[in-house]
This record gives sequence, C-alpha cells and structure tokens, in this order.
Amino acid sequence: MYFILHTPYFKINKSSGTAGTYLTLSSRVELKPEYADAKEVTLTINLPTNVSYVEGSMVLENKVVDCLIEGQFLRVKLANDEVGKKLKFCVVANRGGNYSIGANLAFRSEDKQLTQPLGSVRIEAEDISLNMASTTASRQFTVSGKALAGSMVDVYTDGTVIGHTMADERGLWSAEC
Repeated sequence: MYFILHTPYFKINKSSGTAGTYLTLSSRVELKPEYADAKEVTLTINLPTNVSYVEGSMVLENKVVDCLIEGQFLRVKLANDEVGKKLKFCVVANRGGNYSIGANLAFRSEDKQLTQPLGSVRIEAEDISLNMASTTASRQFTVSGKALAGSMVDVYTDGTVIGHTMADERGLWSAEC
C-alpha cells in the first residue's frame, strides 16, 4: 500500500567520488490527502558503516533543521507543514568501498503506525584519486589527486618512492616527482 502522493524521490548528486568528499542527498515526499492528519512524521535514513552524516548539513527548503543520530540511523521529524518540502543533507564516505543508503517515511494516522520505503542510493568511493600526464617531455613532473584529508601520499614507480606529500584539509594533494 502506498501512502505517498506522486512518486517520492530520494537521490544523490553523484554516485562516485573519493573518500572524504561530501555528497549531497535530497528527498521530497507528499502524503496522500487521506493522511493529512498524519502525526509523528519521521524520515529515517540508514547510513552504512564508514559513511557519516555531515553535522549541521540538514536543510529543509532554506532552513537548517535538527536531526537525531541513533547508531546507523539518521532521523528527521517533520511537522505537517514541512511534509512535501525538499530536504537536503550531506554525507561523506570515510574510506573507499561500495555503499547503499536507504530511506523510509514513517507516521501515525488514525492510531496506526505506517511506513513507506522511499528507495536507496548507491555510493562508490575510492580511497585515492590520481591525476597525471600520460607522457611528458621532462624527467620532472607533477602528480596530483584527492585522498582523505591529512593522508600521507607516496608516489611510486617500479617499487621506488619518487614523490611524497600530504593531503590538505580538503583532501587535495600534489607532488613533484
């Protein structure tokens, strides 16, 4: 049974990136008119291990809203006048891997507890990314990329370290080799 008017959405701005990169998720649901009296409307997001909510990023339309973190669950209580508005928030994968984030909407209507799945999104996170020219006229070259903020990065060729650097607070790094 569906309690939602129109097709709900739960989506992500991009499905892949480097660990440490913020990803934005968004959702919007509108209840059918017969559930206009809904009480205790709660959006629940299931965050997998190694994916974290970015504190203070929960925004309903243009207003920062509170949420409750309970273990792997992120819960947002919505007032009746907030149902149907766009909700956005950020997460970050703390290490490389493939992750699935699911969401559902729960509410009470006529003394019944009802739950509607909203779907899930997948994230593919790499531990590190690398950018460099495939060929160069010089024996010296620059290699750059993205890693977890504060990570030590070693660049190797044939098992020998040819460059060493540290990723900055945004996870960006660059090494002269």
